[in-house]
Amino acid sequence: SDPIARQQIPDPQAASTFLASRLSWDERLAEPHASTLRLYQALLILRRREPTLRCPSTFHVAALDDATIAIRRDGSHDAFLVVARLKGAGVIDLRHGRFSARSSNSDALAGPWEMVLTSEDSAFSADPSPPDFDWTRQGLAIRFLRPSAVVLRRERGRKLP
Repeated sequence: SDPIARQQIPDPQAASTFLASRLSWDERLAEPHASTLRLYQALLILRRREPTLRCPSTFHVAALDDATIAIRRDGSHDAFLVVARLKGAGVIDLRHGRFSARSSNSDALAGPWEMVLTSEDSAFSADPSPPDFDWTRQGLAIRFLRPSAVVLRRERGRKLP
């Protein structure tokens, strides 16, 4: 509704708007685009390799705080947990059941979990700042140093040491 803002909107019918909106495929070879492409490729390979991520399965999604979401997918033999910090640094404490309370499985976040991937791996980040993990018998706390994500896997029936 602001006439000044409206003047900043490119003409959708102009050839220059079309040309400016086209992908530059050469950018995928330069950072940070190359790292993002490697991350997407790794996630696609993981989905292809893991039946729980490939097939329809039970999943639960929760906002853990104003900046963090978690998605858990349960399969017949394993479970995957993705925790994504969307802004800033922070500690996510999964030991108190905030996420598992949304599921029918009371030990939904009990360990042991295995780290599969983090967006802070050196293959995906020019200056990696991997999150810190505090693994206990009660569960897991993750300290994110900046926005990033982790993918964890747990085999069903596997007992804590």
